[in-house]
Order: sequence, then structure tokens, then C-alpha cells
Amino acid sequence: MACKKVGQLCKVVGDRLPVGIDLTDFCERRWDSVVGTGIYTLGAFVRPTPPNRTGFEYEVTQAGQAGVSEPNWPVVIGGTVTSGSVEFTCRAISNSSLLKTIVSVVWDGDGFTVETPSVVNTNGKQLISCFITVDQPPGKYLVVATVTFSDPHIESFGVEVKMS
Repeated sequence: MACKKVGQLCKVVGDRLPVGIDLTDFCERRWDSVVGTGIYTLGAFVRPTPPNRTGFEYEVTQAGQAGVSEPNWPVVIGGTVTSGSVEFTCRAISNSSLLKTIVSVVWDGDGFTVETPSVVNTNGKQLISCFITVDQPPGKYLVVATVTFSDPHIESFGVEVKMS
């Protein structure tokens, strides 16, 4: 019997298959000229929208109203850019630009044995993972993570695992 998850194969029953979900995008505060009428307060942090990712976050160092278009973000720490009347300063990525962080996770293995669950909540990343032990008959299974966030709300995320 073999299993497959996102291109990973288990060779025999009893193999441990890593399961992980990156929730960073779900948790981040992004630049937005529309939400809240584009008003940014001093000391707030944002990240560029996905097509404009830089690997940095940006601190509001002059409060005001953002312009209509997303700025061309600097990629040197300490570099600045102005959008409307708001000045953003480039900073190393951290949790400051997250709206929420992961507090805890509970996995439901859908019949699998779930081992070593973990949460990564550092350097601006929000990741959850575990190992499942391959001991299921052929079929499709859903491994679900129920996550409690700091904002606080609870949400479930799933990964489909196919046993063949």
C-alpha cells in the first residue's frame, strides 16, 4: 500500500508522512488603499500584496492616507516609500505585520495516527505541521487541523491524502 500527498510517497504501511499547512498569508496585514479608506496610523505594519512580495514588511513612519496604487516597495532595510501622505519604512519580516497568530492546533487524522504536531509562530511565519502514520486502506482521506488564533477565532483547514 502507498500513499501520496502533494507529490510525496510513502513506501510501506507504518511510514510517517509529514503534513503541513502554511497559514502566513491567512494571518497577515496587507497594504490596502480601500480598507479603512486607506488611513494608516503611525507604527502600523503592512506587507505588500502577493504579486508585489518583497520578503520584507513596512512600518508606517508617517501617518496619513495612502495613495490609490500600491507603491514600489524598497528592498533595503531602512528604505522608505511614500504613498499618498503615508511614509512606509522597510523592516525585516516579523510578526508585527500579522493580524493574528496561531495559538494552538488540534489535528484529526481521519483514522491516521497523528504524531508530533507543531506550530511555528516566529519571524513572520505561521505554520502548522504533524506526521501521520500510514495505516489506512486505499481511498481518499481528509486530515484536518482545527486552529485557534489570537484574535480569537477558530478555523479548520484540511489536507487530502490519497492511499492507493
